[in-house]
Amino acid sequence: MGYWPKELFPYLLEGANYVHFGGEIYYRRVGSHTSTQMGSGHFAEEGFKKASFFKNVQFIDDSYVYRTPAHVDVGEEVKKCYEVKVGRKTDGLWGQFFFFRGAGGSDQCTWLDIHKIDNHSIDCIDIYQQPAFQHPSLVNHTLQLKPNYPIRPLNYYASKVSLPWSSSQSCPKGSIPIERIQGNDLFTNNNLVNHTFHKHPHHFLGQREMQQGNDEEVHECYSSSPDKTYGLKATLNVWNPKVEKQHEFSVSQVWLIGGEQMNTLEAGWAVFPTMYGTTETRFFIYWTPDQYKTGCYNLRCPGFVQTNPHTTLDSYLLPISVYGGPQYAIDVEIFKDKITGNWWLRLQGVDMGYWPKELFPYLLEGANYAHFGGEIYYRRVGSHTSTQMGGGHFAEEGFKKASFFKNVQFLDDSYVYQTLVHVDVGEEVKKCYDVKVGRKTDGLWG
Repeated sequence: MGYWPKELFPYLLEGANYVHFGGEIYYRRVGSHTSTQMGSGHFAEEGFKKASFFKNVQFIDDSYVYRTPAHVDVGEEVKKCYEVKVGRKTDGLWGQFFFFRGAGGSDQCTWLDIHKIDNHSIDCIDIYQQPAFQHPSLVNHTLQLKPNYPIRPLNYYASKVSLPWSSSQSCPKGSIPIERIQGNDLFTNNNLVNHTFHKHPHHFLGQREMQQGNDEEVHECYSSSPDKTYGLKATLNVWNPKVEKQHEFSVSQVWLIGGEQMNTLEAGWAVFPTMYGTTETRFFIYWTPDQYKTGCYNLRCPGFVQTNPHTTLDSYLLPISVYGGPQYAIDVEIFKDKITGNWWLRLQGVDMGYWPKELFPYLLEGANYAHFGGEIYYRRVGSHTSTQMGGGHFAEEGFKKASFFKNVQFLDDSYVYQTLVHVDVGEEVKKCYDVKVGRKTDGLWG
């Protein structure tokens, strides 16, 4: 067949130090295992015609005679997924042999690509192998499958959590869906956590210290409740705002804050080209355990525990509202489980999963603030972006034109949802972004 020239391998001039035989697979993924098979994908114990094998394993000694290895070291990096069974026969047909396998036949190594829509691949992974359980603080965490709290009905202007799932699609029992991220290493592993413009601290009452020479800007419009709270809920009007530059983003969200922004739990919709690779409106969650020194979106690093087998956390939201036309919205709810202390997320009245209490010490006794509103980010020197917040129209234009939040409520210490008694309104740049607050008693708006 050919040869490797000796000139290229100085460390092999006197012979090789080791002889290896076996299988190998490669994958790149955070917090879970691939279903890529090694060999035939069946356990070594299944034997001939089922498990893959090596036979007549030999090496050449210094007399140039083939020898059967007297000693065999067996390496199995992930024993529950890959294994080796070694044997020896003297019939001349097998000699030193071993059977081996990997991944595909084991329920413990499930990562199954079950669907692909418009180049978006969805993987189903074992619920216990999701990224959250790679977090060192969650080694002994007990999975909670359902919250201790009743489900409430949907809103009147519901957007569907649509792509990449339809109502007929779901992961198998005991697994959850995650969209496969390809060609975007920026948001794999921990790169997202420390990315310069992934998220910035929120500032109460719209106050933010502006430092001369800083070319990064975050502008917000929001309403805030200063009461101690154990949850919040609201109906968020869904739009697709224009984002001028690839690195800019626009979000509409709710967020709970513990301590002076030490811990936050956030959820809503976003247009974020750098993260998603598109300018379409998608659902998102975010959290920080340490005042935005680190933090994470969706399931892109260990933290949030997803329990819903039907919907990805970063699903598209369709349809979206039309200026002067049909209006669509989503219900978002975050609340502390009264028994476990975990913080659960609901989207459209459906339980999505939770933030484990172990990661958020400043939220153990409840949240200090509940915020509702919009935010845009841009990075530019000496000028303002045209990136829109919400629907891109001023609040005074009202329903069907300006973006809205309705039924804005917080959960009190009796675990009863209350309408905000006191609202602090923050508008960082009033000529560009504004808020108009109202109240109705008809039950549709609150």
